[in-house]
Amino acid sequence: MAFGFALVFLLFHSPLSTFVFSFSDASEQVKFYGEQYFAIRAWSAPAALANFVLLGWLLATQNAKAPMWMVIISNVTNIVLDVIFVLGLGWKVEGAALASVLADYSGFAFGLWCVWRTWQRSALPSPISLLSKATQDLSRFVKLNRDIFLRSLCLQATFSFMTFQGASFGDEVVAANAVLMSFLMMISYGMDGFAYAMEAMVGKAIGAKSRAQLTQSLIGTFFWSLVICLALTLIFWATGSHLIQLITDIPAVQAEALIYLPCLLRCHLPPCGVFSLMAFLLVQPKVKRCAIACSLPLAVSLRFFT
Repeated sequence: MAFGFALVFLLFHSPLSTFVFSFSDASEQVKFYGEQYFAIRAWSAPAALANFVLLGWLLATQNAKAPMWMVIISNVTNIVLDVIFVLGLGWKVEGAALASVLADYSGFAFGLWCVWRTWQRSALPSPISLLSKATQDLSRFVKLNRDIFLRSLCLQATFSFMTFQGASFGDEVVAANAVLMSFLMMISYGMDGFAYAMEAMVGKAIGAKSRAQLTQSLIGTFFWSLVICLALTLIFWATGSHLIQLITDIPAVQAEALIYLPCLLRCHLPPCGVFSLMAFLLVQPKVKRCAIACSLPLAVSLRFFT
């Protein structure tokens, strides 16, 4: 299914790019580079979508180390190739996009190897036989994935809308938005780890029908996600200006990012509970409630900023 969606996306990514960027009020230069990046980055769709499948499968087997190494390998590859392509070869935007594409495929290759090892070690049935069984309950599977897809679509649409909205205020604002988004991504990756842990532990507790395990999983993940979130917020508050200077050396973008950094820091605490709650609902599964909850930020953004 992941490869099917990727194939459809690749077939229509060119007209989709034209359609999406037609809604942007960014400068012609920003649009040009954005379309340039999108045209190359789109080819990572098969690996990017398959990586979500591999991560979910590995976490469901209580194997958290393999997904961790998948992400590390992907990001390290991205960093190294960015240095080579952008700074070394001077490929600029095309180099950054190509580095991201190759990084996704490197993570996919490693994840596939981890799945193969686990499959062999556990002596699981052949994928073909499991696929034939899975088609018998395909409607429930599609319905569940529909709600997860709508949830993710609402989240991505909200982030994209804010980026497009920032572009209408000028190049410095959209650049500062990208800088501050990296802070948010750091928090999100930290919270995502606890969300994955909750999915695995809560799923195990529900399967064992153990209320004690369920309570322990909920309290533990909520507590430690709050601790990590507070720690990261304090770190960003103390070193935010220095981190911004490391990310960009453009004075105008640095000044713009510093103006809105306090607003971003105040928004860090609520998501620590949201990630855990969504993970809990996904395991139930109560995915439709997740989709409804994620549609609210999108509706608020569209209401107040258009």
